[in-house]
Amino acid sequence: MEPDGRGDELRAQTNPRAAQAGTTFPWLGFPEYHHELSHAGDSDAPATEKLIKINEWYAQQFAYLLGKLDSTPEGAGTLLDNTCVVWVNELSKGNTHSHNNMPVVMAGGLGGFFKTGRSLNFPGTVPHNTTTCSCRSFRAWA
Repeated sequence: MEPDGRGDELRAQTNPRAAQAGTTFPWLGFPEYHHELSHAGDSDAPATEKLIKINEWYAQQFAYLLGKLDSTPEGAGTLLDNTCVVWVNELSKGNTHSHNNMPVVMAGGLGGFFKTGRSLNFPGTVPHNTTTCSCRSFRAWA
């Protein structure tokens, strides 16, 4: 039970925005499907620029969410202090379906569980689900 009686030990929200065949970003100025762009070759500069714009837009949305969480008081800190927000793509490279060197952004302190303000690089081929499973099962270690 939380000190205020809410009893919500773990709250979870998923916002899947996968590169599905029908996902487009017309407000970014191009009509192509994200999935189609993600399968373009590495030498396709126009597709690469569009993918960069898409990822910049996602980064802006992520930053907006973090700002809202950080401005919401909760307990002795903020909602962001007591949350873990994960931003990850399903692949590191769409045109090869690679999972190697896949970036994962985790923000929030998860109630003091995570040491924040770091950038970690795991050498080799560490499965990306290791990171997300760590976030989900933190209560077992706390």
